[in-house]
Amino acid sequence: MCDLRFWVWLSFLRLTPSDKMFLLERFGGPDRIYFSNEKDLKGFPECIRNEVLDKGKRLSVDEILKVIKEKGIEVICFLDKRYPERLKNIYGFPVVLYTRGNIDLLNSDKIVSIVGCRNCSEYGKDVSYRLAYNISKKDVVIVSGMARGIDTYSHLGAIKTNCKTIAVLGSGIDFVYPYENEGIYNNIIKNGGLVVSEYCPGVRPDKTFFPMRNRIISGLSDITIVVEAGARSGSLITADLALEQGRDVFVVPGNLTSYTSIGTNKLIKEGAPILTCSKDIVKALEERK
Repeated sequence: MCDLRFWVWLSFLRLTPSDKMFLLERFGGPDRIYFSNEKDLKGFPECIRNEVLDKGKRLSVDEILKVIKEKGIEVICFLDKRYPERLKNIYGFPVVLYTRGNIDLLNSDKIVSIVGCRNCSEYGKDVSYRLAYNISKKDVVIVSGMARGIDTYSHLGAIKTNCKTIAVLGSGIDFVYPYENEGIYNNIIKNGGLVVSEYCPGVRPDKTFFPMRNRIISGLSDITIVVEAGARSGSLITADLALEQGRDVFVVPGNLTSYTSIGTNKLIKEGAPILTCSKDIVKALEERK
């Protein structure tokens, strides 16, 4: 495997995962892409040429590597044996993952994601916390996105049971967002959980990153649970991605008069199985074996 700096540089480029894989297939490795020139890139789309030849991004790599070392960040490229097998099987998987915490969780036998809206109800908070708590007690890793609302309470429920939880960020691995979740971020790492991102240290959150992050949440998981979701909730994107990836999706039924139930009840109407208790998930995991 080639030098870490070349993988970090490749991940830093503002290109799609598919573009990066295309480059890797054409050149054979990130080091060869790094040392390519105008002639080598002739015929490639302008957006790709501009990113690869951007001298500023090359100069930024040393600073990123310094932060990686100082903060104890582990960098895993898709050729690394520690890279999660589940993730390799999805479309557009990240070529590089940045992690802090217990990397072994990435390849756990049983992983379930719990997602839902940020502006959730008290009912949603309670359900997501209880589900995460009860499911993680059965030696199941809980994945979520560390956003406000359902994500937050899902992580808290898992932390209560020895922190079998993975937080997938829509920002750089060292950038806590939302800011009030810094305590959760630190507790996950401190107590044996894992924080993971496909974005370099220092990268600020962006609205385009969160839909991309969702494919990692569902891709890491055997089952995705949607607790609450509005009509245009990002959780519906996660549910669609999970189904495309061949994963199971369970839905918590909601109050017919609540906006936060529009998306979840729509999924049920379309045929998604209703989740009534944590035992439903344990049973489904056994049936997937």
